[in-house]
Order: sequence, then structure tokens, then C-alpha cells
Amino acid sequence: MSGFVLLFVCLTLLVECYGGGGFSLYVSSVSGNDHNNGRSPSSAFRTLQRTQTASRYYLTKMSSGHMKPTDINIYMSPGTWRLTETWKMNASDSGVHGHYVNWISTKEGSASISGGRKITEKWQKVSVDNGSLPPLWMVQFTDTTGLQSRHLFGNGKRLQRGVVPHGTNHHPPTPIPPPAKLIETAQGYTTTWKGVSNWLKNPTTVEFVYTQQGANWVEPRCTVQSIEVQNNHDDDEHSNTSHHLPQRGGAAVTTYNIKMKQPCFYMLTHKPYNQGAHYPYYIENSGVSYLTCPGCWYFDVQGKAIYYRATNETEDPNMVNFVMPTLDILLMAQGQQEQNTHKLNPVSRIRFVGVTFEYATWGRPSQGNGYVPIQSGVCLINNNTRSDDSSWQKSLSNVQFHLCRDVHFVGCHFQHLGGFGLDLANIAQHNTVHRCKFEDISGAAVQIGDMNDPYQNKTERMDLNNSITSCTSVSTAVEYSGAVSLSVGYSRNTTIQHNRVSHTSYGGISIGWGWARRVGNYMAYNQVSNNDVFHYKTRLRDGGGIYTLSTQQHSIMNENWVHDQVIHEREKQGAYYYDEGSAYWTAKNNVAGVSGSVDWLFIWTNTIHSIVVEGTYTNTTNIENHGTNITVKNTHQCKCRNLSKLVAH
Repeated sequence: MSGFVLLFVCLTLLVECYGGGGFSLYVSSVSGNDHNNGRSPSSAFRTLQRTQTASRYYLTKMSSGHMKPTDINIYMSPGTWRLTETWKMNASDSGVHGHYVNWISTKEGSASISGGRKITEKWQKVSVDNGSLPPLWMVQFTDTTGLQSRHLFGNGKRLQRGVVPHGTNHHPPTPIPPPAKLIETAQGYTTTWKGVSNWLKNPTTVEFVYTQQGANWVEPRCTVQSIEVQNNHDDDEHSNTSHHLPQRGGAAVTTYNIKMKQPCFYMLTHKPYNQGAHYPYYIENSGVSYLTCPGCWYFDVQGKAIYYRATNETEDPNMVNFVMPTLDILLMAQGQQEQNTHKLNPVSRIRFVGVTFEYATWGRPSQGNGYVPIQSGVCLINNNTRSDDSSWQKSLSNVQFHLCRDVHFVGCHFQHLGGFGLDLANIAQHNTVHRCKFEDISGAAVQIGDMNDPYQNKTERMDLNNSITSCTSVSTAVEYSGAVSLSVGYSRNTTIQHNRVSHTSYGGISIGWGWARRVGNYMAYNQVSNNDVFHYKTRLRDGGGIYTLSTQQHSIMNENWVHDQVIHEREKQGAYYYDEGSAYWTAKNNVAGVSGSVDWLFIWTNTIHSIVVEGTYTNTTNIENHGTNITVKNTHQCKCRNLSKLVAH
């Protein structure tokens, strides 16, 4: 039996074991036609929306008794559905009478839901002066609808925007000037640095990045609103007293007054807990002259052109498959709540099997609110600088299921995403993410739960009984450093098990919210077990391989394997990190492989309490324990070369 047939049979059997056969619909982005009836591969629909309409029609017949209730199996042939607007679902897309609506890729990973626009216009080589760099190319557009300046992919690889570096050892281009030459004002900055002249054509796309400014675990971003150019002489009293810039003996001086977008800049500089950021670490998207890295790019908005620095002398961009994401959200599924009775009507009983979600962007960081995270991608917005964590907002996920129940993603791929990956929240219950792969994502792979409702006492309104199992997460938080690959807020009976998490700029798994401020929250019975977390914290400090917050009654953390933390010098926070208010965990038979000054267990303050850590295997004696009623026993220090063999996955 061929591999294709075997896989198709396996996927079909997976669905039929739940639905008992079912009613079949077919959709093909290649050979389908929306005038077909969709009842066979040869009469497949073409679009997802037409298929969805047909599914709703048959669901209505089943609900009304005019058709025997059964599963609806929608078979998606290999191909790409390029969306021009967000695909939306609601409760009317739910399976009825205990049955499911199953969206099934007939070949795992080959049915793609994409928010990307292919760049098909012809590239032209641009003459360059610097012979040490590969050629610079340009593509001109007559229609820039949907194009954006944040994300571009070439042959499935994320491309870097041009960067003005930090420090003095980069030439070309000229690095960011020291703080004495980039002076903060209430609205932004003022400077005589000549590099700003390269920004004047497209100032609103220039982005300041504040790596570990204000706090070691965040990397905020704000973009420029406008630049005022002021030509003065140093003997002009106004130019000196107004901007406090150094004298130059009467020589002509150009002063640039950089106005940053608001409220981003205000929130950035007035973050609570004295965590305001003031001086950028580097600057992105700053003009063609800063395309000095092979494979980097720049979108000239005013000139309606994209510039691209080839990866080598012989690369021809006309032979590269360039895709630019144009949508923030690929799929939004939202349940309903009746206004008068407050009855919940969730999106429910839907499965996605083997489907790929790819090529999306996220526009907000380029807009007024920017990206001002407090922690784990949870941000200040709308001029809010309060220390009330319930007023902060999660970052946008490119696939969202809110007010959902009994929704399942099996064998799906999430890749090349410019926001966060998948979000299950706002009363998400009994949902599973199983055997999925998350790769090349700007933020977190998966977000579960809310950050705003810690004291919910009605079970039917909690985020409850959700799971992430047997998934792979690699190369996440590649843009929004400080996001955590698998991120769980207020949630109860959440299972994170048998996952492989690696190559992320910050932490691997984070569960809980509220610090020591939210004692008595509803979090409980959470389980983090049998996970392999490695090559984490590649960029930011003060995080853990597995990290917890606040009280979580009856929760367990067993048989995890955390190893190979990248930042390990002059860094204490390490493998297992219980932060403020963490309590009521039992952790058994975990393994920690760390190096340098890293602690295998980090419990730093007395608000952390009532935790049992037993039977840990580790290659270090480094530990920090300043908690209350913390039991650490039967710890095994060893020099085993392969500690992973000690974990029974």
C-alpha cells in the first residue's frame, strides 16, 4: 500500500472511530468548482466558504430532524486556499447531536490555509556601490493592497528586515549613536545623527526595538510617527537651548525631531513597576542603505517597491518563491452568549486533521499601540500604564477559538506566522491540540486561557480541561522575544504532556498568571509532564524552561527533561522556575541538565510556598530556595552524559 493511501486510510479511520462513518463533502482549491454539489472528489467545491455554507445547510437539516444526525467529514485535497479575508466560524458550524464536523486534509500538511500573497512581479537588479555585498534587487508594484512592512518569506524562510545595529563595531552601516546623541523627549527623541536622513521617505515604518530595556524578560517595539527636520547653526541660541546638543563652532547643523507613535511611546516610558524603557537597542526597517545583510529586505511604501539583498552573487530573486502575509487572522471562531439569558452557545465539536495554517502577519506593533509587553507577550494597550494585571491584553494569535468547547487540532501544522500561533480562550473547555507542529512563529506557539478573570467561580465560565499533547514547537518567539512557546494563563485542569519544545528566544512552557496578587484564583489540577524542553532562552534572561505563577491547587509537574539553556553565564534563573505566588505544586522525577551559573531549581522569594520537589536528577548542585514550606528531597546529582535516559517518556 502506498504511503499516500496508507495515510489517507489512517486519517479516515481516525475520524470514523469517533463519528461512525459520516456524511462526506469534498473541497479542492485546484480542481474544485463552487457550482458543484461537493458530494464526491470529482464534484468538489473550490472554496472553504462555499463548503462551509453546505456544511451549515446539512447541519440545519440534522438539527431539524430532516436528516439523520451524523458526522460531517470534509475532505480537503492537497492545495492552498489563499484567503483575502479572515475565515470566520460561529456556533452554527458546530457538530450536532453529539457528532462532529471534521475538516480533514487527505494528505497531512498538504491542505494549506494561507494568508499570504505571492510576489509574482518581476525583480530588477539595482546597481550597488559596495562590491563586498551581494547584489541589491527591487520589485515595483502598481497595486500595494495588503502589502505590509513587517513580514516577508522567501522559499519558506523568514527574511530579516534591515537593521541599524547597536554598538560601534558594525561598518557599514553606522550604528545607533550613544544616548548622549539620541536625546529623549516627551514625544520621542531629538538628534543630529545623520543616519536619520535615511528614514525621511518612510518614517512611519521605522521601528525602535528595546531589547531587555526596563526588564530582562521583554523586548518592546515602537514605531516612528513623524520626523521634523530643523536646519540650524550651532551659534543659533534656539538650536542649542531647545535641544541641548553640543556646540560645533557655528557650523550648519541638521536636527531631527523624532516623534514616536502614541500611546506606544508613553506606555513604553511609563511602564509600571519602574520598568520603563528609554533607549533603543537597535532599529529595524530603516531604509535601503541599511540592507547590508544577505537575505534582508525593505518595503519602500512611498515608492511602492520592495528591495531585497540577495543571499549570494548568483541568486536570482525571480527564481525565489516570495510570499508576503496580508492577514492578521486566518481563522476566527467565536461562540455566542445570549444577551438576555446569558446562555452560552459555544463553537463546538469541530476537528481539524492534518491541516496547515500558514502565512499571517500582525499589524498592531506597527500602529499606535505598538508592542509594549509586561511579560509573556501580555501587553499594555490604549494608554494603560496601570499595575493591574487584569487590565493587560494578550497578543493576537493568527488562529483563534474563543468561547469554544470540544474543538480538536490533530496533526496540524502552524508555520510562518507573524503573530502568535493558536489561541484557545474566553471560556475554552475540553479542547485538544495533539501531535501538531509549530514552527517559525513570531510569538508563542499556543496560548490557552485568559489573563483577566482570576476569581471565576462558575465552572461553566472557566477555561477548563484543555490539553496540548505530543506536539513539536521549534523556532517560536522569533520576533516577539519574551513570548513563551506554550503559554497558559488562568486555566483549570490543563494538561501539557509529551511535547518537544526547542529553539525559542525565552521560556519553553509557562503556566499560571497573577503572581502573589491573585491568591484564591480558580487555577487547579494542572499537569505539566513528560515534556522535553531545550535550547531555550536564546535571547532574553530571567525565564525558565518550565515556569509557573500564582497558586495552582493540586497541580503536578512530573518526568520533564529540561536542558541546554543557551544563556547560562551570569544567569541564575534556569530549568524549573517557580515565580511569585507559585504554590501547591508537586514535582517528581524531573531531570535538569544545565551549565554555567544556572540553577536547576529557582525559588527566589517567600511568597512561593507549599511545593514538593522530589526525585530530581540533575548535573549541578546549583539551587536557589527562599520559599516558604518548600520540600526538596531525594535529589540526585550525577555526571551522566545522557540525562534524558532517566526520563520515562
